[in-house]
Amino acid sequence: MQSLRFLLLDICEDNSHDGIVESIQNAFGGCCVLRVNAFPTNSDEISRSVMLVHSSLAQDFDPLLAIIRRSAKTAPLLGIFCGDEMNSTRIDESLAAGMDDFLFCPLRPVDLVPRVRRLVQPQTEGECSVRARELKARFHLDWIVGESVPWMAVLYKLPKLAASDATILITGETGTGKEVVARAIHQLSSRSKAPFVPINCGAVPESLFENEFFGHMKGAFTDASSSATGLIKEA
Repeated sequence: MQSLRFLLLDICEDNSHDGIVESIQNAFGGCCVLRVNAFPTNSDEISRSVMLVHSSLAQDFDPLLAIIRRSAKTAPLLGIFCGDEMNSTRIDESLAAGMDDFLFCPLRPVDLVPRVRRLVQPQTEGECSVRARELKARFHLDWIVGESVPWMAVLYKLPKLAASDATILITGETGTGKEVVARAIHQLSSRSKAPFVPINCGAVPESLFENEFFGHMKGAFTDASSSATGLIKEA
């Protein structure tokens, strides 16, 4: 997965940008923070980044509004406003233009980082969604629906597990996809042409357990008119 990219458009005259960069780098290790003083002309640079606009509401507002409109089309955007003036009208206009969230200086990491993390989450989930579709297509697992980050971590383990002859224990709450994982491992394994035999152990009475799992020979009991293969051997 690619490292996070942040584009800090710094058009404010104070020196608080150092604190912004430091807070972002501390919170998102390995990220790239590019600080610029003018709106980039490369739209691809914007689309692959989270935009942080460091500006003042007291300065000429139309250029700032134009920047917000342009960047909001392709990237999540956080406004960071310096100065003492809090202009609610301009804040409303900025939000209407596409700004996702805003903060006022002086900044504290405890305020900045959660807001940035909220903007970053859809990006990382979107990338995982693409990777999930690629993985499913590669291994013919299109019938698996989930694309969340934890589910992706499970999917990446399946090919390696399928190549092993070891017994695999899959645990989890009801409805979390244990049988889905088991079916996927079977499909990816060298045993995929053999039947996949799911068993609800809770539905097998104790008196029938041995017969269901291990089968029987003809004549083993009164009604055993023929031999039957148990589920274990069938699998």
